[in-house]
Amino acid sequence: MIQRKQSLYLLLGAALIAATYFFSLWHVDYKNDSDTVLQTKKLRIVEHLPLLIVMVFSVILILACLFSFKNYARQMRLGFASLILLITFIVQCLMKISSLQNDISNPINPTYSLAMVLPFAAIVAILIALFYIRKDKKLIDSLNHLR
Repeated sequence: MIQRKQSLYLLLGAALIAATYFFSLWHVDYKNDSDTVLQTKKLRIVEHLPLLIVMVFSVILILACLFSFKNYARQMRLGFASLILLITFIVQCLMKISSLQNDISNPINPTYSLAMVLPFAAIVAILIALFYIRKDKKLIDSLNHLR
């Protein structure tokens, strides 16, 4: 199961998405009109249920794709479904960040954290895994053709 290249890339993709749980995706320092002290607002997946649900479901889909190594068609479908779910996750994160930016009146230095790159890296890992799944399927089909 973990001996194939696509399994390693799927495991890497699941680990990258799971790692976003532990870090903040975005943070901003701001001052209220009455305060002179800087306050910090962070976007963490733990604090937003829709992001958490999509993140957990995408990890489950990637792991289901990893463990369905005997059925290439199902593995491809689950891989594409996890890609669509990851794109949805990124769009939800960006929408939540823009709504948080609109709520803050005086933002000072809003920055994306390094954890915001992890879903993009997971997409690349899953695309590479899908490439190797397709390559493996072609190899099996050609061997069946020779019999």
